[in-house]
Amino acid sequence: MKSQVSDTVFIITPSLDFGGAQRSVANIANLLSSRYRVYVVIFNRESKIVFYPNAKVIDLKIGGGKNLLHKAFLFFQRCRNLYKLKKQYKPIVCISFLEGANYINILSSYTSKTFISIRGSKMHDKEINGTIGFIRKRLLIPVLYSFADKIITLSEGLKNEMIKNFWQNESKIKTVYNFYDIKKVIDGSKEDIGDENVAGIFDSSPILITSSRLHPQKDHNTLLTVFRRVLDIKACKLVLVGDGILYEQLIETATELGLSTFSLKSNQTCTNQYDVYFLDYQCNPYKYLRKSALFLFTSLWEGFGNSLAEAMICGTPVISTDCPTGPRELLAPGTDVTYQTTKLEETPYGWLMPMLESQSAIDQWVDIIVRLLEKPELAKVKANAAQYRMEEFSQEKIAQRWFDLIERM
Repeated sequence: MKSQVSDTVFIITPSLDFGGAQRSVANIANLLSSRYRVYVVIFNRESKIVFYPNAKVIDLKIGGGKNLLHKAFLFFQRCRNLYKLKKQYKPIVCISFLEGANYINILSSYTSKTFISIRGSKMHDKEINGTIGFIRKRLLIPVLYSFADKIITLSEGLKNEMIKNFWQNESKIKTVYNFYDIKKVIDGSKEDIGDENVAGIFDSSPILITSSRLHPQKDHNTLLTVFRRVLDIKACKLVLVGDGILYEQLIETATELGLSTFSLKSNQTCTNQYDVYFLDYQCNPYKYLRKSALFLFTSLWEGFGNSLAEAMICGTPVISTDCPTGPRELLAPGTDVTYQTTKLEETPYGWLMPMLESQSAIDQWVDIIVRLLEKPELAKVKANAAQYRMEEFSQEKIAQRWFDLIERM
């Protein structure tokens, strides 16, 4: 059925499966649904929907390509189908998330305003390389993004990147941070873990925890090296909450480092005798975060750092790489977003650390983790301040920025 309403908003994203961007898409769709008629347009359902938005999902039903020529054909087919949808529904604004969706949103432009959302660093993304990477960085992003009516960045660091590295007009770039349902996260953190065997490990030793996709971006391999050294000095355990392409490889790495490893996917019985625990994807990671001594965030690049923000909400002390972009804006607001530390930087809300790309950085990480395990009261002071800091990222405070962006158009 054709719709002629003038308050329709399209949200365009490749999928709604695992990932911080996908979860944010669902959250933003839910937010905007309170004021607009929202449709979430996805490329296909090849991957299952994990985050269901409170909005109608329209499936373009166009999967991935088998080769470069096939991918190009499907790309233009997506543009054509999206153009038809825009012509049919006449949305006032079309907001796209992630690079591929941004291209298609721009190239299928109709009478609606085109908003593109930048969720992560492109200059520092190590997977954007080679000839295709060069074309993306030097042609596609600079040229196509210039045709968007509004560029919405997830952090000031990303805004700076769009201006300095991709030559976008500053006047049409707006930073809108992720928002969080603070009460929901805190309530979730207070839930019982449920599995008595898993709960037991949190009572047996101080827990170091991280929560994210198991992906090269997150640098879990080096985190395991850091943990191996910490364990030689101080009794503790490492918990990884999340799933991803490196799941099996990280278990192998842990074993090679002499770390005994438990995997929730296996038929093992969970006891407190293991060193490293892979707890797979969890709908409620917060109940694990709140019971942990330290949250370790070792990303090589980011957009904002959802799991870091959620750990702060849960009141878990955080140690984070000062990677581009996001952690500095969370932990050291008011400092230069382009600065990147090469040594430990104590902030009002936690600790910013050099990325784990040198022996010196690894040594510094080991030192601060051991120090905070030995003096947990120091970590708790920062954690309490971080909880208060995160009230600035509540849904109530960020929502109006989205409404203002749309209504000004």
